[in-house]
Amino acid sequence: MAQGTEPKKRSPFKGHVQRGRRHIPPMRDLPVQITLREFRKVALPDFLWLLTMLHARPLSAGPGATGRALDLAQDAMKRAHARGAVAGDLAPVFHGLLTDWERVPKQERAEVLAEFRRLGLYDDVVPETFAHALAVYPDAPGRWLIEPRLQDGLVVSLEEAEKLLWELVRLGGSSHQPLATHAIYLWIIALVKMTRIEHGGEPVFIDILPRYPNNVTDAERGVAESTLRAMFLPAFHNRPEAVETLEWCRRFWRANRALFECYRKEPEPPDPTDLEKVEIAVDRCVQLQREFLVAARDTDPDLWDSDRYDVLTGMTWRAIRMASHLIGHPAQWSEEHGYPAIRGLFETIVQMRWMLAVEETRPDVWHEFKDYGRGRTKALKLHTKEALQKATGKPKEILEGLLPKLEEEVNRDISEDFQDISTASTFIDDKSLFAMAEEVGMGDLYHSTMGPASSATHGDWSALDDLFLDRCLHPLHGRHAIPRLELAAESDERLPFLGETFARWALDAYFKAIEYHPPAGSENGAKSVPEEEAPAGDPRLDR
Repeated sequence: MAQGTEPKKRSPFKGHVQRGRRHIPPMRDLPVQITLREFRKVALPDFLWLLTMLHARPLSAGPGATGRALDLAQDAMKRAHARGAVAGDLAPVFHGLLTDWERVPKQERAEVLAEFRRLGLYDDVVPETFAHALAVYPDAPGRWLIEPRLQDGLVVSLEEAEKLLWELVRLGGSSHQPLATHAIYLWIIALVKMTRIEHGGEPVFIDILPRYPNNVTDAERGVAESTLRAMFLPAFHNRPEAVETLEWCRRFWRANRALFECYRKEPEPPDPTDLEKVEIAVDRCVQLQREFLVAARDTDPDLWDSDRYDVLTGMTWRAIRMASHLIGHPAQWSEEHGYPAIRGLFETIVQMRWMLAVEETRPDVWHEFKDYGRGRTKALKLHTKEALQKATGKPKEILEGLLPKLEEEVNRDISEDFQDISTASTFIDDKSLFAMAEEVGMGDLYHSTMGPASSATHGDWSALDDLFLDRCLHPLHGRHAIPRLELAAESDERLPFLGETFARWALDAYFKAIEYHPPAGSENGAKSVPEEEAPAGDPRLDR
């Protein structure tokens, strides 16, 4: 095993090797690096002729025209090698790939076509459907095979080409599908016939190979097919001609975008929003707001040192307002639109709980939180001043309007001349948000909630792929990404539930921190708020 350290014992990444901040899976930690290559992407275009022949006449039906064509072409390559038209100490092996047909010298091409005609094989060896498919690629290797059909007046049909290619990718796009496995078998057999391959494993495989696929047991079939695939990958990709194959595969797939239109799934109508549930949730949010405002009003902020009160009150009110907005606007009840709010709420409750947990041993933690934020404001002001020097037109006008506001904010509590700037990821230099979550028992929730919420907020690939993109369904496009046309699902009730839960947790932490108890005779203090002091953020007023 390559050098590295095993992850922590309680990590879910069991078996992975940790190097720095990456966790390497076992298959990527082998002495020899395995390069993943899809048969569909890096082999199928070169196998088009073999796949077409096997699609028309399965391997189980016997060699037929396919076997005769392969033998004739191999004999032609032997003749070409004998007369010096093909380089090398040995005659090249002919497998039936398009690049194999392309390597047949001009003299032998004419001989092969003439022999096909004499034996009455041409129509079977070069089916019209294959001619349509190959003709749509002007630079396809082995194109000389279809020249007689083109000279006879074949009108190339893109529709016919698409029909055949679609079927070949659908039925033979994976090396584990029978059509592709049988094509691989023919490729391997060509090496065996030319005595270019030796199998150093169990001799049973050599015994099975001549009887495959008709006269083998299920167990023998499994041995044969797994061995074929295992032998094929290194032999196919490490041969000198692999460069030609790869170049043709690139041209094939890149041409398909212009040849064939994308296919997408039909958009599904969104589920209707239960407005009654919205109204009930909004009422609960208003209740949270009233409870908080009473507690904030009735609590002594400690005018000598109000940092603790200021931070707790700001964080709790932010959480309640964010949750209220989320809950009152069902258009945000989707991962696409609602996750940024969930992320902010989660960060709030983690930081609140952590600061309350450490304040006894770290009494300046509330000041540290404020100082970090003021430093970021100072940094923003300095960046704005620098940008203003280079700005012109409307951007300059916007920055000039922003600067006085930043000047006031950064000097609101202390002079900026005495304000540090921290570039740490949190207000504690050596403490990540995850570390805080772990220390307050919210580590698992961090992974299940904060992780996907952060992905959606920052737009990493997992979020783009899951929320904003679909995959083209055309087999000849390789499932590339296309913009999703469906509107975001706006009936995911997990999000308002999480929003309300986090806001409730923040309020509970606030009550406990300030040792607040609702006055007797009130419903959690709600009735003690006069109407003129009712929350201005009632989400029902915004809709």
